[in-house]
Amino acid sequence: MVGCPAGIDPGDLSGGKIVFNSGTETDCATPIPYPPPAPDLGVKCSDLPVGIETGSTAQPGRWSRALGNLGGSQVFPPAGVDTLVEGVYCITGHFDLGSTDTLTSNGEGVTFILDGDLRWNAGATIDLMPSDSGKIAGLLIYRPLNQASGLCDGGGSPECQTLEFNGGADSNWSGTIFAPDSLCDINGTSDTFNPRAQAICYVVDVGGTSTWTLTYDGSGTWPFPYPGQTELNR
Repeated sequence: MVGCPAGIDPGDLSGGKIVFNSGTETDCATPIPYPPPAPDLGVKCSDLPVGIETGSTAQPGRWSRALGNLGGSQVFPPAGVDTLVEGVYCITGHFDLGSTDTLTSNGEGVTFILDGDLRWNAGATIDLMPSDSGKIAGLLIYRPLNQASGLCDGGGSPECQTLEFNGGADSNWSGTIFAPDSLCDINGTSDTFNPRAQAICYVVDVGGTSTWTLTYDGSGTWPFPYPGQTELNR
């Protein structure tokens, strides 16, 4: 073990550390093993009941074709559902909202844990907000890292999933998107599209036809479970 290089103070980063990589181990910081462990959300999909729908309302729980509550197209939400009850939704399949779809949580907090892709059309009417309590406070969408294969490499091995958020005038959602091995596309088609969001993905691409103004506000976002680090290489 060798000491930290002169001029580098592991305490310089608030809540994190600086890792100095000189080819040998240092006592500046202990690197986080890769892939990192899955964050503790305080809830497991395997412990949740099978999700059910009553008329136009869906209940939290597990949703998949195998469970019989998603059709052959494996699309969530089921046809005719436009309202979500507060809670956690574990979705195996596609989370798609078409141009004429409406989905709201009626001001209540929801969190989606995905095993699949996502596409929200700019014409959809969306009103969703994350939970404000517990370990999932501020977390709207979580797509877990593949612990076996690690991050996607952009070349198909492993394949990167795409989460596509197309926002229009009637799109209103907030919270953190945590999808470390997904490609996240956030596109605005109206200057009134104003997501209050934090996106942590393999690649984040922001575009569309709207005028973007980025304003930082750390309130209401999910507290990231891993300490921040800056790695210096030479």
